[in-house]
Amino acid sequence: MQKSYLVDIGLIVMHYLPWLSVIRDHLSCVANDYGYEYVFSRYLEAHGRPGDSLLAISTSGTSKNVVTAAIAARNRGINVISLSGKMDSQLGKLANIDICTPGGTYADRTQELHIKVIHILIELVERRLFPENYARRDE
Repeated sequence: MQKSYLVDIGLIVMHYLPWLSVIRDHLSCVANDYGYEYVFSRYLEAHGRPGDSLLAISTSGTSKNVVTAAIAARNRGINVISLSGKMDSQLGKLANIDICTPGGTYADRTQELHIKVIHILIELVERRLFPENYARRDE
């Protein structure tokens, strides 16, 4: 008899990544009870602490749920780094650091640039936290 290697992703999520279901449940609850505009800000109000950082991403810089989260973050002493696609956006004005990547007429170009920026930010954080992984190795 051949073994089946079909993986039940739901079981993996529940067993190894239980926090994902908490986030899913939170989004559903807040969207139903308060409105989708508050799905991120309510989470920050519960878990955000002064000195934390929020990476807020909105192609237009006007997404209500992201802008509301940035306002909540600023009110709690959380640093806001924004990724937007429009200069002088509402989100950018709320940010401590605004990274604006105008991609022209189409949102997908801006989103492609955001992906590049996110990869660079991740590498910078990794280099800071784990410099030994980036040290030159003499072989």
